[in-house]
Amino acid sequence: MIFFKRLDLRRLTSVVGFLCFLILTCQGFAQLKTIDEFKDDKDCINYLEKLFPGVVKNRDIAGLSVAVIKDGKILWEGAYGYLNLKSSKKVNSSSLFDAASMSKPVTAFLTLKMMESGEIDIDKPLSEYLSHQPINSIMKSITPRMVLTHTTGLPNWGEQLIYKPGEQFSYSGQGFVYLSQAIENIKGKPFHQVMDEEVLTPFKMNHSTFLWEKEKADNWAYGHTDEGEIKNIKQYLKAHGAGTLATTAGDYARFIIALLNKKGLKKTTYQQMLSRQVKADDWGGPHRVKNISWGLGWGIQAGEAEDLFFHMGNNRYWRGYILADSKTKNGIVYFSNCESGNEIAKDIVGLIRKGKQWGLQLVE
Repeated sequence: MIFFKRLDLRRLTSVVGFLCFLILTCQGFAQLKTIDEFKDDKDCINYLEKLFPGVVKNRDIAGLSVAVIKDGKILWEGAYGYLNLKSSKKVNSSSLFDAASMSKPVTAFLTLKMMESGEIDIDKPLSEYLSHQPINSIMKSITPRMVLTHTTGLPNWGEQLIYKPGEQFSYSGQGFVYLSQAIENIKGKPFHQVMDEEVLTPFKMNHSTFLWEKEKADNWAYGHTDEGEIKNIKQYLKAHGAGTLATTAGDYARFIIALLNKKGLKKTTYQQMLSRQVKADDWGGPHRVKNISWGLGWGIQAGEAEDLFFHMGNNRYWRGYILADSKTKNGIVYFSNCESGNEIAKDIVGLIRKGKQWGLQLVE
């Protein structure tokens, strides 16, 4: 009795309502249709246009850019919410979001393209490509392949080895920073310029950039905390392949479509990229996962979902996810500008494939 006397009845009503809302929401998402289950594309698009406003509202997402790929083509793009909750500026199809670690697969593609042209050997130490610059001694023991498979032995950020290079999986952005320096030295150009010329322009990623561009600031997504606090745009003045890409869902979808249609690289190289190179079960401390391996720049799921490749992006206030099926050439990619953006992945991956999605272990 004392408890009920002290309890604000309005709060109790809100809690009960929210719990009922969650039950209904979970039931709805559990019944997602895959995009191949519709009689035609028009029906599928109508379904998506009804689904995503609910996803954004239910997850309290500040802003969202999303694209769905079917049969190796963009089926649909959506833009929801706001660039900045304190302004009236809405997200549109050309709004830029921080891609965070989803920069890494783009860097992997560039590296493999340079491998095919003979500019880089992915099994030679990075130090061999930095002979005219001050070299961190670690670069003498790590290779581009180790960077792409996250087996450098480096932590996510930091220059002290935590494992022997090549010994085991250890997710590392630092390795991609070193690889970016090697690419700059080989090409004799800034990393962002190389990316523009070799990847972004050829794949018509016309809105995307690895470097801060002031002229695009009005259409750039700010970050948001769960409490609604606004976080300033990350104005990267030095580009690197670990996480400085700013892009749209449509642009990133065009990159994925190139991969699904095996453009720009040999088929044998794509086979290496999207095949299991190393078991990826150790994510630091007690965080261990199962049934996930890593290819050359991509996460690969195990079992029946082995033809699915994925990657996540997490710069705390900017979150994203990409899941694609190399067999059906279907996929989905989104970017959000809030801490809770990871939750969206759980709601929508069923559009691509029903059943267990092991990659979701990394967005919890």
